[in-house]
Amino acid sequence: MLSKPPPFDTATIGRILKYPLDEYSILTDNGIMKTTIDIPEQALKDAMRFAGTKTKRTAIVMAVEEFNTHHRMAALTRHLGTCKDLMSTGELKRLRAER
Repeated sequence: MLSKPPPFDTATIGRILKYPLDEYSILTDNGIMKTTIDIPEQALKDAMRFAGTKTKRTAIVMAVEEFNTHHRMAALTRHLGTCKDLMSTGELKRLRAER
């Protein structure tokens, strides 16, 4: 008879997944992590209003995705640098006006 493997503790799961889980976090079978966090009510209401959403979950997911996108772009800029040969917006407007 096979015995059940011991359940993983959240620290072990966090090491496997490369990000920490706390005792309130649950990783579901479909890869969605459920967690309990305290968010100031007004900040959440503002996020829902700015995102144009009706649910807290959607506002939070949008905020996390926007945060990640912003930091990926910043990392890409740091990695690749800037291109000094590109024209400025003023130069582009002047070029368009000459047409």
